[in-house]
Amino acid sequence: MNRQEAQAILEVYRPGDEHSGAPAIAEALRYLQSDPELARWFAGERRFDETMSAAAQAMPVPLGLKANLLAVRPAAAPVFPGANVIRPPFWRLPIGQDWRSGLAAAAVFMLLLGIGYSALRPSTVPFVEFRHDLIAQDWAGDPHLDFESSDLQRVQEWLAQHHPAHRFVMPAGLRDLRIHGCRIIERNGEKLPLLCLADGPKHMHLFVIPRGNLSDPPPLNTPDFEKCGVWKTVSWSDGDAAFVLTGVNYVNFVNKFRKAGRWTMSG
Repeated sequence: MNRQEAQAILEVYRPGDEHSGAPAIAEALRYLQSDPELARWFAGERRFDETMSAAAQAMPVPLGLKANLLAVRPAAAPVFPGANVIRPPFWRLPIGQDWRSGLAAAAVFMLLLGIGYSALRPSTVPFVEFRHDLIAQDWAGDPHLDFESSDLQRVQEWLAQHHPAHRFVMPAGLRDLRIHGCRIIERNGEKLPLLCLADGPKHMHLFVIPRGNLSDPPPLNTPDFEKCGVWKTVSWSDGDAAFVLTGVNYVNFVNKFRKAGRWTMSG
């Protein structure tokens, strides 16, 4: 058996097939031990199959799907004499046996993939709209902190305890500011950390947003200056997080984050 023959058999191999008694399957599996390149390819195939299987199980099943698939599935022939029938998944049906059946199966698969992607994909919103919604909140009057502390470490521990998904590193240029505490707010179905800071008499809010929630997140490690109503804001991204800082003195901000002609926005 050569590599091409082994690969052809392994393409339709599924866990448990080694117990079918077919010597060709056993030989193809043994071939992996002497061909590292083929072994890497096979490991990738297994990961792909597992990913597709998990995604398919998470998809809602359209009414009548089983009957439709059975109606278009062509009969599979044994891969080699004496072997049990091995039916590959419909995304690997051999081309040319029945192109109409293959096309129908592919169409059903793409429909399922689209439904599953739409159901599982987190919704994204334009950043400008999201920022405006954050800034439009009336923060005056009511106490707006869930946890009060002037210790940044305690604030981060509280946020990690109450919402572990939003661990973040405080940007280095903001660590010398006084911190009053934090709050978890909800926007667009997502819970977000809000930190209350002070720079002298200036009262500022720092919002932390997952970048994946935004269709057009602010630039990485580069500030985006924007005045939203009466609030001066600066926004930027660092790693998986987007930051919005309100109540900013732009001159002080530039002095903190502009060093030797470069922005230093990273935490």
